Amino acid sequence: MTTNEYRPGTLRLSEIPDCLNKAIVESGKTRWHIAAEMSQLTGEHVTKMMLDAWTAPSKPKARFPFEFAAAFQVATNSRCLEEILVTACGRTIMEPAQVLEATLGQLQCQEERIKRQKEAILAQMGGEDKKNDTRKK
Repeated sequence: MTTNEYRPGTLRLSEIPDCLNKAIVESGKTRWHIAAEMSQLTGEHVTKMMLDAWTAPSKPKARFPFEFAAAFQVATNSRCLEEILVTACGRTIMEPAQVLEATLGQLQCQEERIKRQKEAILAQMGGEDKKNDTRKK
């Protein structure tokens, strides 16, 4: 999609704090544990207070830094951030098995198209052979 295809303001991803909160709850881990894992994964110091600020409706200026997105998803075993981003951009996430299935389907379609092209060429060649046979007589 191009810039003109989006309505103004539609790509301000204001659902991120809710997504973070939901992922934290669903992970079954404490915020301290998630912060510790994120610190280990990023090499940056991440604290429970930072997680609290990023998820607090009362702190709209405390925005979650995208550079921590992968670490957050790993620490919480959530895909919520990538789903928000991908959906906002009009895309879809495919699992590796789905990619293989899609690739196989594309190859099968190509095979069918090639088969039809070969049949058409052979039919033309057969028609040419018949024309050549009648000219020889």
